Amino acid sequence: FGGRIAHGVLTTGVVSAAIARLPGMPVYLEQNARFTAPVHSGERVTATIEVVEQETTDQFRLSTVVTDEDGEIVLDGDALVLVGEEP
Repeated sequence: FGGRIAHGVLTTGVVSAAIARLPGMPVYLEQNARFTAPVHSGERVTATIEVVEQETTDQFRLSTVVTDEDGEIVLDGDALVLVGEEP
């Protein structure tokens, strides 16, 4: 890869941080990820999540995409989250 790269779990952590910003209390039920390009050490990435389907009253399917500084997709996937009320 031409140098050190970040482990894929670190990239999925950016998705987790984006999901944590959803209103309510989001809880991961499932995550699917395909790593499409390496993330190099020191590189800034951006996660974008979008609700694509409401599966039940409180469960939502999300599109999850992480891009690098050049706009290249480095992670493409989806997640199922349960969104409960804050205590």
